[in-house]
Amino acid sequence: MRKGILAGIVSVVAAVLVCLGLSACADTNGKSGDSANQEVVSKEEAMKVISAGLEKRWAINDQYDSATDQDAIVEGLKKAIQAEIDNDSQLKSAKFDDSKLQETVLSYLNCLDDSMKEIKEHGYDTQEYYDAWTEAYNSRSALLKTMKDDYGLTVSKNYESTLDELVANGNDVQANDKAEKAINGLFANVKFEQTDDGYGNYTYSATVKNTSDLSFENVSLVLGLYDSDGVRQGESYVSANTWAAGETVKFEGYGTINAAQIKVEINYYEVAK
Repeated sequence: MRKGILAGIVSVVAAVLVCLGLSACADTNGKSGDSANQEVVSKEEAMKVISAGLEKRWAINDQYDSATDQDAIVEGLKKAIQAEIDNDSQLKSAKFDDSKLQETVLSYLNCLDDSMKEIKEHGYDTQEYYDAWTEAYNSRSALLKTMKDDYGLTVSKNYESTLDELVANGNDVQANDKAEKAINGLFANVKFEQTDDGYGNYTYSATVKNTSDLSFENVSLVLGLYDSDGVRQGESYVSANTWAAGETVKFEGYGTINAAQIKVEINYYEVAK
């Protein structure tokens, strides 16, 4: 269990800043390298390199598995990350026969480089580090899932469970990303209408069809209620217990504010299993 935890911590720091975008495939002077004489790297060759880098990294994790001193833990993290960087650097200027594979691999390699900066900038036992660790773990595991599912990434039997743990998390990350994009898209252009119910009471409503392929549960919305000057005067809360794929639901909220503008905020939702 300790090996799995340390392996996860060490592994995921490497992926920090993956969501900031991919670095260009160029040399340090910003000029494209001469690829005329480069051998084309196949997906099998690329995955062998990635696999070797992972195993070198995890082997160092094993060496520091019993470390309790913070300095020793950080030293182990740095050594493990650097081992993978050194192993995988050969792919940075490689020519691939698959552009999508190249994009995935370069995402991974560029993040390994950035991870060294991240571990130096944030103290090990800080909130900043924990936040970076969580984000990095999710991003990196999603990349490894792609490489395993689409390009046949494997590791030796001793490390299969470690890779499986990362890939399982990567599956959750990709599923969550899909759900978030789906529900945000459903409300992106929705406009809530206001009805005057009299006596200073109002109803705010919108009819929305779930055009995604996902079914949702416990959908909770917050309606920001603004006056004509753009000042937020209050909120109204809207919910739906279930919202199946293809189903149309009327969302309604109530309040006492005569709103000139209503903005929708998604507060909570679950994907139906």
